Amino acid sequence: MFLASSAKPIDEHLHKLIAEIESQNSNISVIMARQFHYNLRQNIIELTVQEQRKFNVLEEFIIRAGIEFDPPPSGDELASVLGLDPIFVRSTISNLQKLQTLAAKSPITVTAEGRTFYEKGTMLQAPYSIQIYAVTDPLTEKITLQSQSANETPINQNDAAVFLKTDDKLSDISTLSLEELKQIIQRSDLEFDNSETGKIITAFRVLSPINNIGQNLSLFIIFDEINHKLSIEVRKNQQVLKLPSSILEFIAQQLWINAVKLRDSQLAIEPLCIWCVLGKEELALTTIQKNSWLELLPVWLNVVLQGLKRKSLSPISGTFKTAISLLNEISGEEIFVEPLKIAWRQVIGAIAVDNYETASNLLNTEAWAQFLRLDIAHNSDSPATFLSQHTTPPSQIQQKQAPKHKRK
Repeated sequence: MFLASSAKPIDEHLHKLIAEIESQNSNISVIMARQFHYNLRQNIIELTVQEQRKFNVLEEFIIRAGIEFDPPPSGDELASVLGLDPIFVRSTISNLQKLQTLAAKSPITVTAEGRTFYEKGTMLQAPYSIQIYAVTDPLTEKITLQSQSANETPINQNDAAVFLKTDDKLSDISTLSLEELKQIIQRSDLEFDNSETGKIITAFRVLSPINNIGQNLSLFIIFDEINHKLSIEVRKNQQVLKLPSSILEFIAQQLWINAVKLRDSQLAIEPLCIWCVLGKEELALTTIQKNSWLELLPVWLNVVLQGLKRKSLSPISGTFKTAISLLNEISGEEIFVEPLKIAWRQVIGAIAVDNYETASNLLNTEAWAQFLRLDIAHNSDSPATFLSQHTTPPSQIQQKQAPKHKRK
């Protein structure tokens, strides 16, 4: 197993989800599960909406007169031609002017927008307002618009889950252009600004200050025992989120800060694993070194061992030289020495299987002295015999493969 059961940092709220994940594949196991909190940001937005309708008979006559008569008539002149009450015609013209179909002058003058409407046979009705909610999720870096307010997740104040501080760069909805807002509305499946319903958004404004809406998020580190692969799965309720690596690094950093604050080595395992899954093995090791937290070295070695086994991590990396140099800082009396011994034997063995020469070069005079001092290797061993326990040196392979020559 990648980690002993007692060493697995598992949030007690997540056992049901863990069982669900593990039931999908018998080869995988959840080795870490952490719940944390963060805030959605919500604004109320007022939309100005106009709906299209067909022209009535009088409206159509008035617009046609403005387009086809030369010169175009005044309202009273058209009323005389049609035999209608001038007041009724003037009222209709005034309404068309308010809707910007006619210019606010006499004689009757059709606007460019009015000509477009006339060709389509429809016009916009008087605008009205409607309120919707703009919800910004700083983790997925998405803005959604919805007709109902977002629900807040109940948060237990005694819960030890980490609260994530998030970037405010997406919070200012007022900086969006009308076209950008329309695109978000269309992605949000709202009925506004829809050619099929005939609704068009002509303006918007933000009515309220930002309101923080608390949410829970669950992060799982999953180990595939067959493929020696670690992966990350983030869920919001039952929804699996695909977060960019930059956000995952941000999460790892906050988890690490929380672990350092509490000096809790179990809490530190999760950010180390996240960094390594993201290919940041060197960052993980450097962070261990800077914080003088050498008891985490066995964890780091176990994580990179999986990368070596599935050949996603190069054994040539200078990171391994750095890791060996840290052995100078270990007295041999620490409680983590035993798992450290086991982890180094496995890592050197995995490197030797992949590249015998690289493993041999890592065990230089200084490194070998540390291996002997900490009993990673036995005093009766030499670097060659130590490595031979894991693989066959190239010279012996060549001897075994060399063709046998028959005596004449």
